[in-house]
Amino acid sequence: MFCSGYLTSRQQRRRLLAPTASPYKGSGFLKIALPGGDFAPFAIDIFHAERSYIGANQNPAHSAHIGVWLRVGDRRFVFSTTFFTRDEKGVFNGIVKARSSFTLAEDLKSDDGTVERIVMIYRERSSRLYLASRPTVCGWS
Repeated sequence: MFCSGYLTSRQQRRRLLAPTASPYKGSGFLKIALPGGDFAPFAIDIFHAERSYIGANQNPAHSAHIGVWLRVGDRRFVFSTTFFTRDEKGVFNGIVKARSSFTLAEDLKSDDGTVERIVMIYRERSSRLYLASRPTVCGWS
């Protein structure tokens, strides 16, 4: 798992994996900023207490996003998610794997973080997945 580097000792692992140490659960609506200062709904994310994640956004080319999450510090979390992509005709054309780290604000109403996406394109002729490009990283707040 990509976040194993954050866990340095058995005692720290137990503390971070304890149910009481993982308060980040529930659902949230992700909004994106539009030119002019307005915000538009973009996605729904659900973080479950057992550390699974599911999300969906408004992009019709994406399947549901399914993954896992882990608390790595005070209000600090990481998660990994995977989803399928489709072309304009609805035909499967790739897989995206995203890894993210974020920190909740002290009031627990917002967060700052980064996400790295790895895009794999399906080539029907060879029935294989290929990396579309180098991983891309973006941030938010």
